[in-house]
Parts: sequence; structure tokens; C-alpha cells
Amino acid sequence: MIIQTKYSGINFLHTSKISSPVYIDESITSQLETGIRRILWAKFTNTGQTCLAPDYILTTPDLQEKIIALTPKILQQFYGTNARDSTSYGRIVNDRAWSRLDRLLATTTGRV
Repeated sequence: MIIQTKYSGINFLHTSKISSPVYIDESITSQLETGIRRILWAKFTNTGQTCLAPDYILTTPDLQEKIIALTPKILQQFYGTNARDSTSYGRIVNDRAWSRLDRLLATTTGRV
């Protein structure tokens, strides 16, 4: 049974109606930057248009500010100071995908 199996993570292939959160706790503190780098890579691969792209991060209050500070630093390493000019940054595939992202940004209650 999966519940009795030691694991480091579970992936779930889903439809667009289910989100994919990532949980980070203190057990990753010594490798926090590597973990955030991998999460951001997964999110920004193909501009987040993959079925396993993480949608948001859940974490402890102690790690929240560290993650927020690391994120722009890592993204700048990936794409430079202007992602729009980066040849490594993907583009939105069509108008439907653009509209979905626009709705998500318009309705978020979090920090973007």
C-alpha cells in the first residue's frame, strides 16, 4: 500500500480543475535553494503549461520569507533581468491559455 511505502513525494496527473500544491517544511532547510530551484524549474518549464507544474507552495511561516526572497534571485539566474528578452523562457501557447492565466491573476488573493 502506498501509505506504508517510504516516499519523498507523490505526483498526481490531473485535469485543469485540480491544483498541484507543493509543501515545504523545515526538513529541506539545508537544501532550500536547491528545492526552490527545482520547483521553479518545474513551474516555468513550457511556461507552466505542463500537467505536473506546481500551482502554489504551502510552507511554514519561518520559511515563507526565505522562499519569497529566493524566488526572484533564481528566476533571474534562469532568464536574466528581463524574461521577455530571454530565449530560454517559453511563451503562452494560445489565447485560451492566456485567458486562463489572466483570470488566475485577476482573482488571486495572494501576492503576485
